Amino acid sequence: MKQTLILYLILFYQVNLFAQEAIFSEGYYNLKIGSYETQSLNTELKNIDLPTIQPQTKFTEKENICFIKVPETGIILFQSFDFMKEPIGLLNKTSIVELDSIYYQEIFNKSENSWSLTFNVWYAVSINGAKYYTDYKIHNSIAYTEIIKEYNQKLLLISESTGYDQYYDLGYPGNFFVVILDNENNILFESNILDFNYGDEFWEPELTETVTSKMTEKGFGIKIIGLNEEFNGMWNGKELIINSKEDNN
Repeated sequence: MKQTLILYLILFYQVNLFAQEAIFSEGYYNLKIGSYETQSLNTELKNIDLPTIQPQTKFTEKENICFIKVPETGIILFQSFDFMKEPIGLLNKTSIVELDSIYYQEIFNKSENSWSLTFNVWYAVSINGAKYYTDYKIHNSIAYTEIIKEYNQKLLLISESTGYDQYYDLGYPGNFFVVILDNENNILFESNILDFNYGDEFWEPELTETVTSKMTEKGFGIKIIGLNEEFNGMWNGKELIINSKEDNN
């Protein structure tokens, strides 16, 4: 009963957060021994001459908007969550995506004597109106937004639900990065993943002042306060300057 309730709550959370369909395979929470390799990072498949998929750089105000923060090596996108089918192409740059569905397939534990989980979870996403599938974990939350009227720009703080135990994407926001939009809502700048560990399960900046920002003579300062760490950065209209443990004065 407890497991069923947890599953229901997760399903409710997912559907309401993204307004999309969450699909759990039968026996998903029955751990399998072994490990799962992310197919969107499969080096053998990357050796195939795949067409380049152009990223979506235009931001729109929709409930299901997320981001894929692409590594330098790029990621492979597929025509189905059955990765045995031929891949469609290679995405080489970070992209805005519309999240359509999440397929929770399997959970693997490395061995019976350890607790080291890997997940077979796939996303159905739309990029520039075309549908793709990937098992590369997306950044599923726009944690904070702020209009910077002095620069005619908009700041987005993007995060990923890192989850805990067998819950792949429930709680514990992390792997933050900053996106700056121009006056037409196109991506002007994206930072690397911030060297910052939020460390808490819940994200409620409007209640706890987790994020503060202000315009100064040096630029637009942003501070993120975590459980044991804080991040201080300064956006000057062109670049993000990291001020380690300094006030944005």
